[in-house]
Amino acid sequence: MDVDAFEAPLEKLLKDVSGRLETIETEADARFQLIDRLLIEALGWGHEDFRMEPHNASGYTDYLVQYRGTPALVVEAKRIGKLSIDTADPKLAKYKIGGPALKSAAEGFTQAASYCLEHGVEFAALTSGTVWIAFMALRASGKSFREYKAFVFPNIASIQSNFATFYDLFSKEGVSQKIYRTHFAKLDGVSAKRFEPMLSVNKPNNLRLLAKSDLARELEPVLSSFFGDLSGVNDPELRRQCFVETRESRTADVTLQKMIGTISSGITALPTDTGRQIVERINAVMDTRRSENILIAGGEGAGKTTFITRFFEDVLEKPLREACLVIRIDLALMLDDPALAPPNVTAAVKAEIERQLYAGGYPQYDDLLGLYFDEYQRQSDGEFRPLYERDKGAFKEKFGEFLHAAVRSDPFSYVARSLESVVKSRKLLPVFVFDNADSRSVAFQEAVFEWSQTVKRQVPLCLVMLPVSDRTIWRMSREGPLRTSDGRIFYLPTPSTKEVLEKRIRYLIENSAPQKGHAKYFLEKGIGLKLADINAFAACIEELFINEDFISRRIGWLTNHNLLRTLELTRDTITSPYLSIDELVASYLQHGRNSVPIKHRKFLQALIGGDYNQFDGTKHGYIRDVFETSADFPSSPLLTLSLLRLLIDKAGDQASNSSLGYVTYEHIQSYFGAMSADDDAVRDALARALANGLIEPFEKGDLEIANEQRFAVTSPGRMHYEMALRDAVYVSEMAFATPIRSEAAVDQMRAIKNGGGAMRADQWREICKIFIDYCIGEDRAFLVLPGDPMFGGQQQLRADLAAQWVEQAMPVKGATNSTALDAVSRDQVRATVKWIDAAKGYGFLIDPESGEDVFVSTRLFRERMFDVPTQGSVVVCDVAPGKEGKPQAVAISSVEPEPEEGGKYVSARIKFYNWGSGFGFATLDSGDDAYLSRRLVEASDVQNLSEGAPVEVIVQPNSNRGMLATALRPVQIVSVII
Repeated sequence: MDVDAFEAPLEKLLKDVSGRLETIETEADARFQLIDRLLIEALGWGHEDFRMEPHNASGYTDYLVQYRGTPALVVEAKRIGKLSIDTADPKLAKYKIGGPALKSAAEGFTQAASYCLEHGVEFAALTSGTVWIAFMALRASGKSFREYKAFVFPNIASIQSNFATFYDLFSKEGVSQKIYRTHFAKLDGVSAKRFEPMLSVNKPNNLRLLAKSDLARELEPVLSSFFGDLSGVNDPELRRQCFVETRESRTADVTLQKMIGTISSGITALPTDTGRQIVERINAVMDTRRSENILIAGGEGAGKTTFITRFFEDVLEKPLREACLVIRIDLALMLDDPALAPPNVTAAVKAEIERQLYAGGYPQYDDLLGLYFDEYQRQSDGEFRPLYERDKGAFKEKFGEFLHAAVRSDPFSYVARSLESVVKSRKLLPVFVFDNADSRSVAFQEAVFEWSQTVKRQVPLCLVMLPVSDRTIWRMSREGPLRTSDGRIFYLPTPSTKEVLEKRIRYLIENSAPQKGHAKYFLEKGIGLKLADINAFAACIEELFINEDFISRRIGWLTNHNLLRTLELTRDTITSPYLSIDELVASYLQHGRNSVPIKHRKFLQALIGGDYNQFDGTKHGYIRDVFETSADFPSSPLLTLSLLRLLIDKAGDQASNSSLGYVTYEHIQSYFGAMSADDDAVRDALARALANGLIEPFEKGDLEIANEQRFAVTSPGRMHYEMALRDAVYVSEMAFATPIRSEAAVDQMRAIKNGGGAMRADQWREICKIFIDYCIGEDRAFLVLPGDPMFGGQQQLRADLAAQWVEQAMPVKGATNSTALDAVSRDQVRATVKWIDAAKGYGFLIDPESGEDVFVSTRLFRERMFDVPTQGSVVVCDVAPGKEGKPQAVAISSVEPEPEEGGKYVSARIKFYNWGSGFGFATLDSGDDAYLSRRLVEASDVQNLSEGAPVEVIVQPNSNRGMLATALRPVQIVSVII
């Protein structure tokens, strides 16, 4: 709460009116001199938040105060003296509305309550400017509001001495968050049970940093070098070797190089005149044809800026690179205010042009004279000709004053002239690169893009490159400036975490090879480790993070596939004391690669605990406690998981296509209202999930919550949901960290944890059982699950939790083993399209390993700007549990067209075919097995699919998973007539 920031304005306001209080007699005076000013100056409301005296069936409401367009507070004003309190107590007090202390104010309460009923507002203020009364006009208990108490501030002094409470009740910040509900809940005596103290197994004073091994400390320079520099600014070789190329990035490389060559050729053909600026403008047709907009689209953190850096430094041919003036502007350094975007971008471009073009970083007099030569000639021939002919030195001084004023009063014109000179005189192609657009709002990005188009219309030739998120470009192309703009869009898919780490570790291994004499490379970076240690370290990391899909997948999803954050989390996990990297390296040096143990519990403890002996959400940037509840708004510990389940279900629901899988806050409140969830608790759970990155708003950066705002689940949200249902380490660590209301459960878990020695597998299982059993019990006390199918996902969530942690044995290996997890969640699955209906908005893929149907929403293709694929096409996607645990595509990497039926039929025999599951295998004469899909079998004429039945197939490699049959037919029987 920002109450401290408003204390000084309150004191200033009260000091200003203190001498005039006796003269304030009418209601109009009270509103103008006190009520209006208190609401705006001391409570943070704006003029746009008020509707004054709107008419309704009960009369005219004095103030209908709105938050983001939704009525939130009714204020009924009375003149000073008209609103009286029937008690002499001068302090803040709480009185029963229907009691003797507030009898004289009964008429005001009735009026305010009727206005609340008309506008659908539950909270009201009754005030004369000096007296302020807060009360809840609408109650869900079935009792009249008069049966409850109100907060009464009887005078100005009581407001000053209790300003924190006054601010909580009436401020824009307090009303928008409905903090008044907490005050009234405690006032009504609810705190006896619902607000009882919350305890956790972990005690805050027991939190401490764990000691790192010597090797871990010595490896920190290595990790900072190899996992901290994504763009390779300090190490170009690292960038060149570790950039993960994709088919899309290679296409973009070639196309961009051709485009720059084409545009540059137009510059070299321009006429030159070194004595003055070219007066004639380039033909408008050439201008339109030559200049280009390039948008580099991709997920946030997909490496778009790295791609551009690499393109200009490493890919673009030197002659073309030297013909470009690359003007890079970091938008992250600017205030995210669309109104300030044009002047701030102009100032940044001006500074960058001067830095690159002029010695000393600023233009000389003659440089400016060249830019403004037309004005120089006009003034010397026109209004200042006498001065020019009489004293050329004085004229130059006067013209210098003109230059000084022109550059500062119209910097945009100065920038445009400078760029025109860059093209026409210096024969360079201006290339604008606006970095870190992802960190700004869509409105800000649109303002920057429109600024660039204004420059593009004034400068003969230029290239505008804007790296933006895929979601932003989708918005801008439909609602923003891209609707009427030409240009090229290149989509860069986010490479998998495994590919990114693999490149870095391969580079580390190559540079640590003793036979290549690369010791100097590490010494230059201040790394004094022996090469043998570095090589062993690299091999261990390769075994952990590359050869184990489970680990790399978890890191990728927790960081929302942001490359820089992925490398950061990898680095922090490697150096965590839990992982014991020194033991792994020692084992490798002594026994070789096969001795490196893959201990998933240690990895997960490193991931969750980091450098500390117990989990602390305030010190971790990626792991969140989804079981945590608010002490102010008590509710089910499963409320956050329930919210994630709702959004996961909606993301896979065909009905969500129109809103791209985003759900409005109003819908969320209505949904959980049907489950008897408290509105405040739902709002609090959503706000924490939003702040923790488990969900995202449709408008990037908009963290305020209003009815019309829309939300969707993120990859970290999906991963936390998965961990809560399948990961014993995560659940047990949250069991220790989560504050709960059962002292008995806390005592049980503490007894197990502090029993002495390392905990056994059965003890870890018992911790999970106690904790989840408590959570399910609390859930039943706070929420009611309707029987409607709409709540089937919520019922499944609770059934899965009970089955996994309470009702059956939970082997630790099964909960954390990569094979068990990958059975339901895998990356980069090459699935074949079974059918997709664009009109319905969904379809199904065929999992090449299990033959199961995988649900896919067309939203995923639209977000990646792919066309909806046809039957038989190959879709490379990530698969995770969807509705009722059924597999669902959650991210699309690429789409490959249906393979042509080429090649030669070869003989094979049916190994098996399962009609129920819809898949099987045929064994080739070579001994290899070829996968048979349901679609292929149903489209063939083969009748006999029993074991050993002869068939003929056309096959092709199926990624790293054997062979895939693309055509199937019965054995051709040749009849011989004798």
